[in-house]
Amino acid sequence: MTMEQLSAYTVKIQLSQEELPLLLPQGTYPSDSEPVLHMISFLLTRAEAFTGIPFTQQQVTAELLSASDGGLILYLTAMDHSPPMPKKAAGYKPHKTKRIAAAFVDRIPLQQCCTVLQHSLPQIPASRLYQFQQQWILLLQIHTQNESCCKHILQEYGRLYPHSPLQLAQLDEYGICLHPHNAVARILKGRS
Repeated sequence: MTMEQLSAYTVKIQLSQEELPLLLPQGTYPSDSEPVLHMISFLLTRAEAFTGIPFTQQQVTAELLSASDGGLILYLTAMDHSPPMPKKAAGYKPHKTKRIAAAFVDRIPLQQCCTVLQHSLPQIPASRLYQFQQQWILLLQIHTQNESCCKHILQEYGRLYPHSPLQLAQLDEYGICLHPHNAVARILKGRS
């Protein structure tokens, strides 16, 4: 018998043609017969001991397949009973957000850009400002429907900055985070 954990809730058990008669001595049975259910129950406890998945405490689906060597392949999957997500009100559509960044070499264009952003896009869910390699990097989280407008504004005053996960990690590690939250408003407030 071989056992392999395929995921956090699924185990594959393979019985060879020689091992199968030890668990089902009379040959073939219907899948819902008592001998097959006893075999599945035995294999459930073995799989739980092997993987730590609480099969005996959850609902389980069992899929029985014939192996090419005359044996049996059994897939056991524990049903995840995590609490359901709360239902949203009718007509509710969540806003999808996207990150966009720009680099500025002078503070005056950065302040001008923030002024235009605040008037054009009053809803910016999050913004951060970094100082990195003699430039300021403004990182914005915006609603996707505002992406083209935001790009135009950023390109007018600075240059778009690539913001892959690696570049964001470099910013966090080697840059100085001047404003970790609500940077656009803080830049404008600091100007006055």
